[in-house]
Amino acid sequence: MTAQVRVTGTASVEQVSLIEPYEPPSAEYVQASRRDEYWAGPARLMVERLLLDAGGYGLSGLWSLAKAAQQATLRLALDPAVDPDLSMTHAAMDLGELLEELEWSHPAVPTCAVAVDLGEPPVDPVACREIIAALLVGALEVTATVLRRPVGESSTAEVLMLARVVHLLTAAHLRVAGRMP
Repeated sequence: MTAQVRVTGTASVEQVSLIEPYEPPSAEYVQASRRDEYWAGPARLMVERLLLDAGGYGLSGLWSLAKAAQQATLRLALDPAVDPDLSMTHAAMDLGELLEELEWSHPAVPTCAVAVDLGEPPVDPVACREIIAALLVGALEVTATVLRRPVGESSTAEVLMLARVVHLLTAAHLRVAGRMP
């Protein structure tokens, strides 16, 4: 076996180092890396896009983020090793209630919103929880944007519904973050 030599700067004896022979990453590593990015990429894009255009999307953007978070949470809740205390199950139930609240008060929201399923979860459950938490924080920020509308644009019923949505999002976030069972 021959060793490869890397020379940096001017060639002196101290700056010569041996490079270990290249070994391609295992198939499991490549698959796990792709799955990690498969969740993180779309989630990050959703949050960035919907926060940027929160004024234009409003409740449909909130519905999209909540639906993506619920689907991801349900996928994690199916694994007993990831959800031994049922916190992910309870978070999914909170998000389901939130979606019902939105759909009851504005029946057209699901028809004009985008439903995104992130697919199979990454191997690392901590990374999964962080991605879901990011979706929930984005949903809270979109809710705050909707609540900041000028007086008269939102009815009392809508403001009360959004207050309930904030409560459910906060409870789901606490459960996903592991701070509440």
